[in-house]
Amino acid sequence: MRYVAHPVLLFLALLPLLAACGNRPVTLATIPVLPEAVEIAPGTSAAADSLAGSLEGAVSANLTSEIRRYRLPTATAWPEVERFYREALEGAGWKAATELRKESATFSSAGWLHGANTSEQVLLIGYAPTLADGAPLLIVALFSE
Repeated sequence: MRYVAHPVLLFLALLPLLAACGNRPVTLATIPVLPEAVEIAPGTSAAADSLAGSLEGAVSANLTSEIRRYRLPTATAWPEVERFYREALEGAGWKAATELRKESATFSSAGWLHGANTSEQVLLIGYAPTLADGAPLLIVALFSE
C-alpha cells in the first residue's frame, strides 16, 4: 500500500487550517463529481479503503469527514481531474489551498477552502494513477467541525 503515507503528510499540513472551523451546510452531495467517475463502495477496493482510512485517521476526533471513493476511466490523468475541480469549485466560492497541492508519480492532491474563519470547511481531492485493476482512483473528502 504505497498510498498510505501521502494522506497522513497532507493532513499534517491541513490540521492548522482546520483549527477554527465551524459547521457549514455544504455536504459532498453539493460537490460536483467527474461525469465518468464510478463510486466505489467501502470494502470493495483495498487501495481505496486504505487511502480513505488514512485520511480519516489523520483528522482529529472533533472534525467530521465525508469521504467518497471513485474509480476513473483508465485514460483519466491528474491534470484533467484537477482542472475539473478547479473550474467547478473556484467559480462556486471555494478558494484554492496551495499548501494542499501535491503532485507525484504515485499520488496527487489539491484542496480548497470554503467559508469564513468561524465557518470554514476544507475539501481535498486525491488521485492515485492505478488501482489493482489498472484504473485510476479518486478520493473526494470534505472536512468540517
